[in-house]
Amino acid sequence: MKLISLFFLILFFAEASATIKTLNLTINEKKFIKNHPNIILGTDKRWAPYVVVDEEGKISGYDMNVLTLINEISGANFSLVAGDWNKMKAKAKRQEIDGLSTGSAHEEREIYLNFSNIYIEMQKMLIVSSVNPNNIHTVDDLEDKIIAIHSSNLVDEKISRKFTNSIILRFEKLEDVISSVVTAKADVMFGNGTTLYGANKIGLPYLKREGSLDESLKLRFSVRKDWPEAISIINKSLKLIGEHKLLEIKNRWFFNNNNVFNKNLSEVEYDYLKNNTNLNICVDPNWMPIEAIVNNKYVGIGADIVKYFNKELKINIRVVKTKTWSESIKMMQKRKCDVLTLSSSINNKLKNLNFTSSYFQVPLVIVTRKNTQSIIDISFIKNKKIAIIKDYAINDIIKSKYDNLEIVEVDSMEEGLNMLRNNEIFAFGENALTMQYYFKDKVDEELKINTYFDEKLQLSFATNKEDKTLHIILNKSIKKITDEEKQSIINKWFLFEDEKEFDNSLFYKLMVVFCIIFVILVLRSNAINKSNIQLQKRVEEELQKSRDKDKILFHQNKLASMGEMLENIAHQWRQPLSQINSSVLLIDTVLNEKNNMNPEIEERLLEIESLTKYLSNTIDDFKDFFDEDKDKKTFSLKSMIEKSVYIVKGGFTKHEIEIEVDIHNSFMCYSYENELQQVLVVILNNAKDSLVNRNTYQALISVYVKIEGDFYIIEIYDNAGGIAKDIRDKIFEPYFTTKHKSQGRGLGLYMAKKIIHESLGGKLSFSNREFGACFEIKIKAGTE
Repeated sequence: MKLISLFFLILFFAEASATIKTLNLTINEKKFIKNHPNIILGTDKRWAPYVVVDEEGKISGYDMNVLTLINEISGANFSLVAGDWNKMKAKAKRQEIDGLSTGSAHEEREIYLNFSNIYIEMQKMLIVSSVNPNNIHTVDDLEDKIIAIHSSNLVDEKISRKFTNSIILRFEKLEDVISSVVTAKADVMFGNGTTLYGANKIGLPYLKREGSLDESLKLRFSVRKDWPEAISIINKSLKLIGEHKLLEIKNRWFFNNNNVFNKNLSEVEYDYLKNNTNLNICVDPNWMPIEAIVNNKYVGIGADIVKYFNKELKINIRVVKTKTWSESIKMMQKRKCDVLTLSSSINNKLKNLNFTSSYFQVPLVIVTRKNTQSIIDISFIKNKKIAIIKDYAINDIIKSKYDNLEIVEVDSMEEGLNMLRNNEIFAFGENALTMQYYFKDKVDEELKINTYFDEKLQLSFATNKEDKTLHIILNKSIKKITDEEKQSIINKWFLFEDEKEFDNSLFYKLMVVFCIIFVILVLRSNAINKSNIQLQKRVEEELQKSRDKDKILFHQNKLASMGEMLENIAHQWRQPLSQINSSVLLIDTVLNEKNNMNPEIEERLLEIESLTKYLSNTIDDFKDFFDEDKDKKTFSLKSMIEKSVYIVKGGFTKHEIEIEVDIHNSFMCYSYENELQQVLVVILNNAKDSLVNRNTYQALISVYVKIEGDFYIIEIYDNAGGIAKDIRDKIFEPYFTTKHKSQGRGLGLYMAKKIIHESLGGKLSFSNREFGACFEIKIKAGTE
């Protein structure tokens, strides 16, 4: 009997084992797999870790792992495509894709989709900031609180309806939901394991779980309605995979602290390292302390970073030895190297390479002779020779910005510094780390670090364009290096060690003290000289500003006087105009009573009445133009522009200049109407003067208004040929003018820019286009 029981027990386990390894498919299911070699399911690219999309567009994550197991078990080929969730739902409805992943079962989708069994269930929790200032611990604490939800998440919408006394903030992106809680715009959000993963991914790991909700997120695969076999295959596969295996995958993606975005390598990346155990790198052999080859050994900051990579990636890194940086670049271009260390993407000779994220920034300095006066602003140095090492990125940085300098390329730092000592050049440009390291080991009586450039050298690793996987691996490794680790590596190369002689010799001790005092005195003297120069410069600048303000004030007072004069003229003209209108009315009445009115006389009387009204309106328009009304109000842009055109119309008609205006009637603006009108008049008059001075054929000025986001863009474009290159940088300067003194003082565009930038909070700029200059005014759109 025991033997029989044992026999059946063995049969049971054998059958169970066979069931685990094989999947029983029907004939129809097998035919379906054969006839549908690729079944595409859509998902949202932002829903990590269900779906993780790397820089190359490759998809991994929980859903991908489950589908891979289903494919292995069934022989089917379910694949994922990631994008915007709403677009994916629309594509599934139109059968442009075959179904959806990472979705819940909803009635509106049952019309066109079949749903699988649940492949993951995540309990909904209350997620608050790590500080939790409102002491939210349970659902009862949510009354009168601000709740942030993801508008695409139907479960969140359903839960939020329960809290009628709470404020609900809806965001289209999960990142914005997380940010609102971290920045205290919202008090709480609904989430699960994916929420904390997403917070880590965007660099906001300042959340914690507080209490759970009755609801849970139950995710299913869904496939088009006319393919029932696909759902049957998925359900059989899920059952065979089993809850234990699904839980193992779930824990790996959602609850493993090491599985944070960009910290783990994908399977493809692991395979790359497995198949490429040797990595050839090219370095700069003469660039201490950043990197160098000394006694056939790779040393420096770069070497320490590479050691970190070697430990992290567990591969054999081999340094390709060269004599110069230029030679290293050539070796990289010939594919003799896989990686070029400590390079910069701004280097024009490296445009054919891929660059990782910058792992540290290095300031750039100018070294001069010690007797050279301190440099306050590099842009003040005119036509001075500055030496830069050939093929270094600093070359391209300086050339692109400081065209006032004459660049001399040298092969090495020693060559550049010797040229400086021999007075062959004015200065030598290098990075701060290299020069500080140089001065650390050598007391140079002739040279000093004079000043810093505003720009910094961004150092990265470069790979060949084709080697995309290696590029991603290095990028991920760089992001794992903390700022503290970087600083520790740098500090290692700048620590001074006490030498034994100083401990035993009073003479050397005294010399050290003397040198310290001497350095302090020199630095103090330099600081005083620098302060005096800066003070003198500041005094001159303030005096010039004071003179400029006086002239501008005089100009503004003159405009105010013109406004008062127009007020007097208006007062003097009103009475005669009124009497003319009264006389016309009397003449019209008398002629009608005596039946002497004829069409010609009536037409002339109407013409007189129209002209007097025109004169009266003209007075109002000019008076309003000089009105110092500083109250903001909502006004029509079209009406304001038409008034501006009307004011300058006389000069345009005289010179046969055509002006066209293209603006929508609905454009309303809340600002200072008169000030904006003054700017337009200045620009229109300048355009008119350019057209007249150049005797332009078929002279034309176009005014066009468009809307971009929250701003109106007003473009005033003429066909006068544009602004000459030698004066483009000066047109907004005060008192700069190309006209005769009798025609202007050069304050128009200067005042226009001040009004737009300082008073209206906008931007005034210009550009040369095909036929002439275009001035662009950018101001805030909308009403009060």
